[in-house]
Amino acid sequence: EELKRVHAVNFVDKVLHFEATAKKKAKAYSFPFGPDTYVNEHTPRCARLAAGCLLSLVDACLDVSSPARSGMAVVRPPGHHATAD
Repeated sequence: EELKRVHAVNFVDKVLHFEATAKKKAKAYSFPFGPDTYVNEHTPRCARLAAGCLLSLVDACLDVSSPARSGMAVVRPPGHHATAD
């Protein structure tokens, strides 16, 4: 749901459903998002982990009982040059 607040619904669905498609292909990777962004069966999980890392950091910084007041999420999700759609 959080991903769909930033990216178009069909884009998120395409990324998250790629895992099943990748397992059916002969090659271990593909380029469905352009020539500089390859994906494989692990891409959906990596994308969710990268987004979740940032959201966890924000939650910690906004939690008054947390000692964290600022932070930096050093993540490079698959398709890190992605636009909203």
